[in-house]
Amino acid sequence: MNARSFCPPSLSYVIAAALMASACQPAQPKIVPAPPPPSANLDTQVQVNFLASHMDNLAAIATALPGDSDAQFRSLMHDELDEWITVFPVLVGPDADFQFRQQIAELADCRDRLAAMPEGSNSDAATSAAVRTATQILHGIAQRQPVVDHELFTDVLNCDDVNQRLDVYQGALHNAAVGSCVRQVVTALKRAAAIYDKTYAPVQK
Repeated sequence: MNARSFCPPSLSYVIAAALMASACQPAQPKIVPAPPPPSANLDTQVQVNFLASHMDNLAAIATALPGDSDAQFRSLMHDELDEWITVFPVLVGPDADFQFRQQIAELADCRDRLAAMPEGSNSDAATSAAVRTATQILHGIAQRQPVVDHELFTDVLNCDDVNQRLDVYQGALHNAAVGSCVRQVVTALKRAAAIYDKTYAPVQK
């Protein structure tokens, strides 16, 4: 017998088992990010009614700002951000891109930070970030209009002007400036809501 061709049975089994185990190893799963949840394609009039139902609440909170104390200011801003997070996705519509989803996440982060702040905390950074992010969203909404709406653009540009005050003031004066910003954002929101049915109206055949 050729010594080179001899292989002990036990060793043959070990080699065969190793080869089979290697061949049967499951492939590493490929991690694919989950797609964003699909937007509901609701009837345009339903969405118009939804927006109208939120406008009064938005305006009431904005009118109450900056409130009588820092704690009340933070509470009002928390509620206003909650409304923005609800209304903006409807105004943007079903074609929201990654940038918009990131902006909504930033608003949610500001809202959550306000809720978690202990008494006496300084909320200047969080509230400044919130109104500036809201203004950026409004710029996107204005640019997506099928027909240029000069009133909406004017309202959004006014938001930019008011936002410039945020770097000048601190404390109570900053809260008052944020209140002015929020009221201007609400003015632009009302205009965007008023033309929503024209923006997403069904194509006439």
